[in-house]
Amino acid sequence: MNLVDKTTKCCCCVPLRGGVISITILSLGWLAYTVVIDILSLVSGNNTVGLIVDLVISSLFLLIFIFGFIISCFTKDAKLLRIYAILYDVFVAIIIFDSITNIIAILASKSTSVNNCISGGGQSNVSPSNNNNSASECEKRYWLFAAILIVFNLLIIFLVIHFALVISAYAANRKAKEMKAALVHEITESNISSAHGTSTHGTSTHGTSTYGFAGKT
Repeated sequence: MNLVDKTTKCCCCVPLRGGVISITILSLGWLAYTVVIDILSLVSGNNTVGLIVDLVISSLFLLIFIFGFIISCFTKDAKLLRIYAILYDVFVAIIIFDSITNIIAILASKSTSVNNCISGGGQSNVSPSNNNNSASECEKRYWLFAAILIVFNLLIIFLVIHFALVISAYAANRKAKEMKAALVHEITESNISSAHGTSTHGTSTHGTSTYGFAGKT
C-alpha cells in the first residue's frame, strides 16, 4: 500500500473531497495575491527577469487551480481529476525546489549576515540592536532567524506534499467508484440480457409444444 492509498483524510480530519476543494481555494487565493503583487511591482517599474518569470508561472498555475476548482466542485470526473493531480504535482515540485533554494540561500548568507550585524547595519537579515554587537551575539541572532525561516520552508514542503497526496487519493477514489459503477452496470445489463433471452426461448418452446398437440388432435 503506497502513501496515496493510505491517505483517507486531509489534515487527518477533513474528507478527501472537502480537502481538495479547500486546498484549491487556498491555492487560488494565494496565487491571486501573488499575481496582483507582481503586477503592481511591474507597474511601479521593477521589471526584473525574476519577477516576470514569477508572474508568468503564477498566472499559469492560477488558471490550473481555477480548472481544479471547477473539476472538484462540479464535474468530479476521475480522468480530469487525475490531470489536475498531475498538474498539482508539477506545482509541488516547483515549490519544493524554491523552498530548498531558500534554505541554501539562508545558510550561504551566514557570513555576510553576521558581519553586517557586527558592523551595525548594512544588508544583514539580522537586525542589530546597537552598533557594537559582539560576534557571538550576532551569530545567535542569525541562527534564530535562520531556524525560523528553515522551519517555515520545511513546513511548506510538508504541506504541499500532503496536499498532493490528498488530491491524488481523491482522484484514485473517484476512479475506483466509477469503475465499480461501470462493473455493476455491466453485470446488470448482462443479467437483463440473459433474462430476456431465457424468456424468449421459453415462449418459443411453449408455442411449438402447443402446435404439436394441436396437430395430434
